[in-house]
Amino acid sequence: MHLIPVVSGLVALAAVVAAVALSRRGAAPPAAAMGMAGAGGKVDLRQAVLSREVLAGRPPGASGQMLCALMDWGVGNGVATLAAFDDGTVSLYTSAGGGVIGAGSRAAVRAAAEAFRSEVEKVRARFVPATAYALPGTGSAIFWAVAADQTWTSGPVPVGQIQQSPFWLAASWQAAQATIGRMRETTSTR
Repeated sequence: MHLIPVVSGLVALAAVVAAVALSRRGAAPPAAAMGMAGAGGKVDLRQAVLSREVLAGRPPGASGQMLCALMDWGVGNGVATLAAFDDGTVSLYTSAGGGVIGAGSRAAVRAAAEAFRSEVEKVRARFVPATAYALPGTGSAIFWAVAADQTWTSGPVPVGQIQQSPFWLAASWQAAQATIGRMRETTSTR
């Protein structure tokens, strides 16, 4: 079973989940989280996270405290984005318009996502500040660390290079793949 067909058609739930997550934090949901469409009629949740728009109104954490770890993975003719927030919210969505939103409610997914965030945090000092949020090409990945006041990036790296341990992003890649695997297990057993 391929992940992209499994997750297709669920992106509409993203607006609801983001709005609920923000309302639990006492924040007013941003336009993207309320389902307002961007260019081409699609909600661009990835852009809203990386630009920190989705964090608007959230009580500020310590300066530089990582609130979300993301991985963009260029697969096939598109990109899959894994987002793991510090509040346990975990989502996987594709540039084709599919996604799994709210998977962090499952204990196994939440634990895997915490490990992913932890691995990204360990290498964040090697990231560079980002103001543009380019997508990786096919066969590449980009890791991101998002705080209330800054977004950092690893820049695009070929997956083949990442997978060669002891490459500095290998543990982050493995933790992201473990999170995706847990998401597949929980969504296929529903």
